[in-house]
Amino acid sequence: MKEFYGPFSVSLKKADEESERVKVEDEVTDVPCDKCGRMMVIKYGRFGKFLACPRLP
Repeated sequence: MKEFYGPFSVSLKKADEESERVKVEDEVTDVPCDKCGRMMVIKYGRFGKFLACPRLP
C-alpha cells in the first residue's frame, strides 16, 4: 500500500494544482420567487439540481 500511495499522492497533488476550475452558470426558470418576485434559477449542489432565488448566494 505504501509503495502505491507515495507516488500516487504526488501525482494527485500535481493534478489538483494544474487543473482549472469550471464555473457552472445558473439556469433561469419561469417560476417566480415567493419573496422577491424574481425568476428562480436552477443551481447545482452536492445532491444535484435545486431551485433557488437568484438573490441568495
